[in-house]
Amino acid sequence: MLISTPSGVFQLVWPPALGRPVRTATIFPHTRWNRHTRRTIEAAPFAYLMVEADPPPSVPTGPGPVDFHDVTIKWAARAASLNVVWSGDLPDDQDGFRAEFERHAHAGAIVTIFLVRLEQHDTWMDHVLKWRRPNSEVFTIRGIGEPRVGGQS
Repeated sequence: MLISTPSGVFQLVWPPALGRPVRTATIFPHTRWNRHTRRTIEAAPFAYLMVEADPPPSVPTGPGPVDFHDVTIKWAARAASLNVVWSGDLPDDQDGFRAEFERHAHAGAIVTIFLVRLEQHDTWMDHVLKWRRPNSEVFTIRGIGEPRVGGQS
């Protein structure tokens, strides 16, 4: 899975120990995933989910959680062992950050990445902190620099 930022591309590799099939999926505004789709993703050995809330610069404002299908967007936060709210650039320590992703690459895990506009960052953090599982981790990336961990249990 590739994540594009203004300064480059961050690549997440397939967890080698898990083999295939590793699922990747993107959730767009108003995308509705039925129960069968959600359960299929949960049954995968590992899944990366991308919530696409960072539209092209020509769009004046990015969508918030209310612009997504309610059940689907709540599930995306609740299903994950790691939620990342990403409104910034690549972290300075890309190897350390990648290692944190890989730490969550175990059987049955889901990592959800919320790509959001900076002006919507706090709204998305509130959503993730409200709907995540109590034992999940939350990272937030704002601007260039180290990822900050928030809401960790």
